[in-house]
Amino acid sequence: MMKWLIPRLADFQSQHPEIELHLSASGGPIDFRHSQADIAIRRDDFSWNPSDHAAIIGPELTGPVMLTEQWEQRASDTEPVTRLHSQTRPSAWQVWQQRSAQLIPARDEVWFEHFYIMLEAVYAGSGCGMGSIYMVGSDIKNRQLTAPFGFTPDGSSYCLLSPNAIESDERVVALLSWLRRAFQETAEGVMASLPARPSLAT
Repeated sequence: MMKWLIPRLADFQSQHPEIELHLSASGGPIDFRHSQADIAIRRDDFSWNPSDHAAIIGPELTGPVMLTEQWEQRASDTEPVTRLHSQTRPSAWQVWQQRSAQLIPARDEVWFEHFYIMLEAVYAGSGCGMGSIYMVGSDIKNRQLTAPFGFTPDGSSYCLLSPNAIESDERVVALLSWLRRAFQETAEGVMASLPARPSLAT
């Protein structure tokens, strides 16, 4: 919400001034019966209520990210790094290596409780972490961070959840359409800004 949605809300509101959004930060399963939320945005890494309605917004794209200055100070692309992990996405590095056929050697392995805390450690210069293209995209573009191997689909997707049929509410349909377009524009914009990928490390 903080890294991607809020910076883009003005665009949605300019296109749909008749729709008022109230945001609440949360994650994981949601019980719409006991929640004040009408809809939710989630990554499909858990099982939700089978009675809920879901629509895919866009695929998750991940890749190793590091402070640009730190990456450029490495002697070579095969120099080991401190790899940062999170308990909420424990297999992120393994999945990326399998899907990208790339390898970044590890000097150390450091774990954090949550994905967002791990990303803060990346910004603090603690090492190389697995980032989401939507959360680090703006800092890739301004070169605060670098994604030397680009981003690869990790097999999960972001979804819009609703207790009611999504097509039954034109406000939800409008939001879903905007989210899909904005997700695609974000991914395409970041990918276009990336330099040519280095060769496979062995």
